[in-house]
Amino acid sequence: MVVHFSLALNLGEKKHVWKLAKRKSASVTRIIQVTYDKPGLFSKMAGVLALNNMDILSASIFTLKNGLAFDTYEVTNPPDAFHETENWAKTQQDLQNALDERLSLDRLIQEKRDAKLPAAYGPQVRKKSLSTTKTRIFSPSLKFGRAPGWDSFMTWRA
Repeated sequence: MVVHFSLALNLGEKKHVWKLAKRKSASVTRIIQVTYDKPGLFSKMAGVLALNNMDILSASIFTLKNGLAFDTYEVTNPPDAFHETENWAKTQQDLQNALDERLSLDRLIQEKRDAKLPAAYGPQVRKKSLSTTKTRIFSPSLKFGRAPGWDSFMTWRA
């Protein structure tokens, strides 16, 4: 909390300030952040970190009566160790833009998800190459309130 109060004294007109403390024993960085609390703050922070290929391992968030949020995050380090300083600067700028509503996190994260999907699951699925086989299976249980009988299932094959 001492670091948080020190950062709060330096907040001034800025939206947020943070201090990074990289752990030597693991590829983890502690982000100690002070900002003004508002709805969606944690989700924006999580979105910005995800966008920059970092995962939140733990988070501690405390909001004062005056609206200041004292946050501590344990996160994985940026994947590119050679450009770590630049990655942290970009992450901080992305957070600033997200807090100012100038960064469309939903759209960017969806684009990132779509780019990582294998072609078979993306929009390039060829419907002509799929065939269906109707399979009938006898179901002797009354598990879902139905009488025993034949159930139809569709099986998709590429």
